[in-house]
This record gives sequence, C-alpha cells and structure tokens, in this order.
Amino acid sequence: MARLSLRTRMQIALMSHPDFMRRTLRLMGPQRLERMGQRSAIKAARYAYAHVPFYRTLYERHAFDAARMQRLTWAEFQQLPTVSKADVLDIADDQLVDQRLNVPGADAHMGRSSGTTTDPITWPVGWSEFYTQRTYLKNTLRDLGSDTHRTAVVCLTPVDGSDVFGNLLYRLFFSIKEETQWPFEIFTAGEDLPTADSILRYIVRQGYHTFWLTGLPGTMQHLLDYQAERAQSDPANAMQWDQLPQKMIWLAGQIVPLTLQARIRRDLRMPADDLKGIQVMFGSSDSGQLIAQSTPFTVWLQRYAAEHLTLTTHLEQHLGITAEHRDKPLLQFVPALSVQLENDPEVGLLLTTWKHRPLVRYRSNDFALYWPGRSLIALLDQHAPAWRADFARYGYGPQALPTNMMLGMVLGRADDVRIVNGENITPDVLREALAAANILPYIRHFKHDTDDALPNDYFVYIELPRGADPAECAALAAQWRQPLLDALVRQPNARDFYAAHTPGFIDLHLAVRARGTEEFAGSDQRGKIKYTLRRTKETPVVAD
Repeated sequence: MARLSLRTRMQIALMSHPDFMRRTLRLMGPQRLERMGQRSAIKAARYAYAHVPFYRTLYERHAFDAARMQRLTWAEFQQLPTVSKADVLDIADDQLVDQRLNVPGADAHMGRSSGTTTDPITWPVGWSEFYTQRTYLKNTLRDLGSDTHRTAVVCLTPVDGSDVFGNLLYRLFFSIKEETQWPFEIFTAGEDLPTADSILRYIVRQGYHTFWLTGLPGTMQHLLDYQAERAQSDPANAMQWDQLPQKMIWLAGQIVPLTLQARIRRDLRMPADDLKGIQVMFGSSDSGQLIAQSTPFTVWLQRYAAEHLTLTTHLEQHLGITAEHRDKPLLQFVPALSVQLENDPEVGLLLTTWKHRPLVRYRSNDFALYWPGRSLIALLDQHAPAWRADFARYGYGPQALPTNMMLGMVLGRADDVRIVNGENITPDVLREALAAANILPYIRHFKHDTDDALPNDYFVYIELPRGADPAECAALAAQWRQPLLDALVRQPNARDFYAAHTPGFIDLHLAVRARGTEEFAGSDQRGKIKYTLRRTKETPVVAD
C-alpha cells in the first residue's frame, strides 16, 4: 500500500466498518459534521494557496494574500472566487497540482472524462482516493457475499482508451481480486451489444450466484432493448435473468429516471422487496468525486410516497419539488468527509475537494435540491405515522435512517450542456458538427435538448433564415440527419461517443423549423451560440 496520511487511514478504517461509521456519524450530529466540513474546506483553500500556483495567482488577484488566507473564516471562504473548468482549460497541468508532488509517481491513476462543462479533461487520482474507493467496493462485494459466492462483475463500459469510469473500476476490482482471492471474476463487456449480451448469457450458463453490473443508463436501456428484440423474434432467446439469484446494478453518468429503474427491475426480475439492487451514483466528472447516491432509505421513501399520494403532496409542498421532478431519483449526499457542497441558485453546485489537485468552490453546473434527512423524517412522522413499520418490513431499522445526512435530487444543468448516455455535448460541439456537415451556412440558429427518461435521445432544432412549409422542413431534416450524426461523433470534444464504434447508440432527432416558429420566437438570435431552450408542447418534426 502507498504511504497514506493519517486522515486517509482513519477514513479507510471507518469505511471498512460501515456500521461503526454510521454510528459515529450519528453521534457527531449535524452541526459538528457541518463545522468539520467547513474547516476542511478552509484548509483546502489554504493548501491550494500555499502549493498550487493557479490558486495563489487567482486569490491574490482578488485581494486574498497570505496573511488573509491564514486567518480565513467561513464567511470569507464564501467570498473566494468560484472556478469552473473553462477557467483552467488553458492552464498547464503542473500549475494545477501540488508543486511538491512527484507526478505521476504520486498518482495512482490518470483519469480521463468527457467533463461536465466543456472539453474533455484529464486529472490525477491520488493513492488516497484510490484506496478509499477500493475499500468502498470491497465492502460492497462482502455485503453481496462475494467473499464466498461465485460473483460476476460486469463493466458495461469500455476499459482501454476510454473514460475513467471503465478504466478505474477495472483497476479497483482487479486490485481487490489480487489481495483477497475471492471467487469473483471481472468481465469488461464494453458497449457492443452482441458482445455484452453474449457475456451475460455465458454468466448465466456458468451458474454464477451474484451478478454486479456497472454502466451508463443509456447503455443499459439499449441492452434491454436488444434483448427484448431477440426474445420477440424467438422466445427461446429470452435472457434467463431469474437464474441469477442476486443482482446489483450500478448506474452513473447522468440522471437515472425512476421509469428506467422500474423497467430494469421488471426485465431483470428483481425481487419486489429489494431496496439495494439498483444503485444510482452521481458525481462530478471534472473532479472524479462521488457527490450523492441512492440508499435503501431513499429508494424506500420514493416507493412509499408513490403508494401514499397524500404524503407525496405534503413532501412536494414542503420541499419545493414540482411535478416535473417526480421521475428523478432521491439521493443521499456524501457527508463532509471528502467534499464540501454549496448550493448556489444561479450556477448550481459548488464543490470543494481537498485532494492533491484541490478544487475550491468549483462550479459543477448541476442544479440540485437537498434537505437535512432529519427534516424528511419529521415530515414522515407528521403525515405518515406508520412509515417506520413499513421501512422495518424491508429489514431496516433506525441505524439505516439518514438522520445526519443530506437528501436531495439532482434536477438538471445550470448551463447549456446536454448529456447523452454520459457524454456531455456543448453548444460549441454542436456548432462545430453543423459546420463540418456543411449545414451551418444554410441556417439561422440552432438549439438542442435531451430527456432524462430517454438517455440516448438527442434533440436538435434548426431554424432556417426564411419561411418554409412543413414538407420542405421535413425533407431537409431527413437530408441533414445522417451527415450531422456522422460529424457529431467525429468531433474531438465528443470523442467519448461510442456511436462511431456502435451504430445506433445516439438516437438523433433532428427538427427543422421555418424562421420565427415557436422554439425560436423572441429576441434576435443571429450570431448567438449560448442559449436556454424552453421545450414546447408542439411535437417536433422528427427524421427517423
């Protein structure tokens, strides 16, 4: 094991004993946890000023000199300038990390991601993070019984030459396998559907007891569609999911709607009383930091509220949840042990992480609502007195309650980025694709959108510089769709699209509009690239 700090060793020790960690967090209380997070955030800012050239220059430009940083209070911390990836794209990598570290010798892994805001990004994962994450996965394997039962771990993401999501997970699992010699195997299925389907059928034939799949929600949706088509053409080809006694599905990369989760439960024949079978993980791809995830309590609460509509009404009224958010998963945010969160209503979440590449008040551009867990518990006690008995019916008691945690929902983006199966598409990426397809000279403006319930679908709206009838608009949409898709997947800033290797992975819906129609009504948008699209009730002209 690499040389780790005392703080990291203590964190690993806590994670190695989850029940003890939960009791410790409960005993600490919310106020103490909040103060600890604030102190850690201030420490991260001081550390960044002292050892990271970019932050020293940034803070001094905003009148935070060495003396002021040394006596920094929480109120002053919240006056520090925020940072986004756009602010560091042109900064050399060695100006963003601790100058005392031997990079890459001090790093466990160089991660790569499509990023949250603009271009793809490469960032270091330190040994502290590596071993902390490994401890978490090891605990999950033990919880699944993978220390004694044959287990198949399937990475439904590419591993070589791709996003950190596949690479890092494979490295973590392999490290655990080397250390423990537990009876689990790691399969790298990638996103090629016939290959993934073949591996899954092999796992069933071999009689594995436990099945753990990690992937993007869009890939999972495509896999289920593929298997459904096979079964429809020949019922004998139906996937025998019920032959795997225990199943765990981890999904990340974008919002995973409840409708997709319900389909996974149905298609995989997961037990009705299972609250842990589907885990939704939400993180910042720019920082490589887990921010929130589903838990047995969050899964149970959304299920229970759906069965008690009066309770749903009370929760929505008290928590500010609107009807458009009902399909979004409820998540539990991580405690302030590795990340400090601020919720800015204008720019979304602000993250502070104290890694060897610190990110201080870093704009993730993810809108979220979150509330103290004790507030939700108080609402349940007031409006649904029988809830504790129902939660206990699933085998959970007071120790599983998020008394000192924050619960919430990730609502969407604060910027114009749209996420398609984990890939971030900016207006600039779309503009470059339109130019490469020789469409840009013939249009006045463009917009794009996505739908959480359809993680592979990408909606592009084009405004012509003139009037045109619906038949001409439909003909242009049919003519331009494939060239635009081909140009899109070739964009350097969208190279995490796997559509170039897996045809059909992006479901591009192209609608062409005459000048001045509803989507484009309003202010003069000539030359405008950034925008906020307001979806309309009008059904778009779609070129299939």
